[in-house]
Amino acid sequence: MRVISGSARGISLVSPKNDKIRPTTDKVKEAVFGALQFDIAGREVLDLFSGSGALGIEALSRGARSVTFVDNSRQSIELTRQNLEKTKSTDSAKVVFSDYSSFIRNCRTGYDIIFIDPPYGEDLYSESIILSLGVLHKDGIIICESDKFYKFSDFNNLSKSEKIYGNVKLTFLML
Repeated sequence: MRVISGSARGISLVSPKNDKIRPTTDKVKEAVFGALQFDIAGREVLDLFSGSGALGIEALSRGARSVTFVDNSRQSIELTRQNLEKTKSTDSAKVVFSDYSSFIRNCRTGYDIIFIDPPYGEDLYSESIILSLGVLHKDGIIICESDKFYKFSDFNNLSKSEKIYGNVKLTFLML
C-alpha cells in the first residue's frame, strides 16, 4: 500500500496487522482519483470510516486543502496518524475518533468530497449517505466503496454512476 501520486508519491503506508481493517487497494485508489482528476486541489475532504487513512492521504498528496479522517476504531486512528506523519501531511489533516453518525450530526463545516467506506457486511451506506448530504457542499461528490454485489438505494436528488474493479464497486453520487 503506497501513495500513488502527488507530493507524497511512492511513500509506503503502514498497513493493518489484521483483517479487521481493509485498506483500499492501489488499483481502486487509481480509479477513484482518475475519476476525480483535477477536482482534488483546494478541496475540503471527509474520509469517513478512514481505516488506514489511505484515501484521505492520497487526496492530501494531490493537493486537497484539508482532510478530516473519522473512525471509531482506535487501531484505525493510530494507523492514520502514523501514515500522516510518514507522509508529512499532518498540517492539513484532522483526525477524529468518533462514530460516523455522531461526527456528522455535530459537524459544523462542509465538504466538497466525502469518501464512505464502512466495513463490508455492515449496512451503513444509506444512513451515512443521507447524513453526509447535510455537510456536502453544492456540486459536491460522495464516493462509496463497497462489495461489488451491494445494491445502493436510489436517492432522488443525486445522480449515480458505478464502476466495478474486481470484487470492489465504486459508487459516485453527485448533487
